[in-house]
Amino acid sequence: MRACVFLNLRGTRSDALMVKIKFQIGTNAKRTFKFDTKSIPKGEARNFTEDVLKIVADAAQAIKDRIEDYEQAAESPESEETEPKAASKPAPETQTSETQTPRTQTQEQSYTDTQTIKSPCAETLLSLDLGERDIQWVQLHESTAAVISLSQGEDQVALWRTVQDAVNPSGCYAVLIDVDTTDYLDESFRLVPETASQDRLSILRAESYAQHEQFPLPEPLIDSHFLRATQTRFGATPTASELASANLSTPADLDKYLWTWERNRFGDETVRAKANPESIFWYETDDTVLLVLPVPDGASVVRSLGFWPTDDRPKWVQALGNDLKAWERDFGAELVANYGTMLQFVVARPPTELDVAYALAVEHDIVAGSTLPPAGIQVRHYGADLIGANRWHLHDRP
Repeated sequence: MRACVFLNLRGTRSDALMVKIKFQIGTNAKRTFKFDTKSIPKGEARNFTEDVLKIVADAAQAIKDRIEDYEQAAESPESEETEPKAASKPAPETQTSETQTPRTQTQEQSYTDTQTIKSPCAETLLSLDLGERDIQWVQLHESTAAVISLSQGEDQVALWRTVQDAVNPSGCYAVLIDVDTTDYLDESFRLVPETASQDRLSILRAESYAQHEQFPLPEPLIDSHFLRATQTRFGATPTASELASANLSTPADLDKYLWTWERNRFGDETVRAKANPESIFWYETDDTVLLVLPVPDGASVVRSLGFWPTDDRPKWVQALGNDLKAWERDFGAELVANYGTMLQFVVARPPTELDVAYALAVEHDIVAGSTLPPAGIQVRHYGADLIGANRWHLHDRP
């Protein structure tokens, strides 16, 4: 028997906070409650939060007590001859408030009623051999998306490739998402048309950074993590006098200087040889499903589902779509996953030239600023690693 309590907090594009609580006992008994703070006065937010936490705490304790009763009954010699005893501490009744919205029968039908399917790739998906896995249909405004379950431990990219190759000619695009995102598709999905703008987020965000005070250079430079990374990878670093004469103002200046210094000192072949494309991080979780959207490409996916840095910035959403189009054109990069704060790609034609790879690394660092710094990865070394790398992982978070 499995008993679970899930608490989900999610901000929507209207800046409201959606709180979702799921109670599940076994594999079928499931109940969901949703709270949307748009209907709660700001002054009562603290009381609301305390009430939610109390509901979760009471439910968790009741489930814990119930499990203990079953375990005790199972250990009893008489358990094979008698029915399990009733719970000594029954679960408290949950009062329904104006903000509590259990999923309705109509909402459930939107997943299973194939008569309402309005997806251009529905026929393709229904004819595709997907084994025993389920396909659920989700109504999205005037169209329909498909949600395909994954088996634990299976090759997620292989399944994505199979489905993507099948549905893309029909004008659909497959993308891996977190399973909890399916609960908010009707709220988060926006069919955003492409505009004629040629803006790139990798440029717009760099301009935005330039308007703010830059991070200072670490002192002393000779003992900074920038230099230690060069020492670790190549066994030598610039001297203090070389650094002093380099006219450096920002960490970006320093990274570009060290990129040139490493290539001049050790040669491009050594820079390539020291790279490790396999070191690029790849995120996977068992709480993943494959979403098939009625949109034609990865750029349309990020415009429709968003990505953390672009929330509430329509101009940035369009610009990020242009970055994805450029990466697909130049490197054969296809979007595989959108986890809200993470984007992942498979890459058919990784960069082969160091200058091109470094420029791409700078773009990745600007578009998704949590990809490199938390892991202590230098932009220049990541650039070298991109040569030959057939997968990309971009991460940005609050």
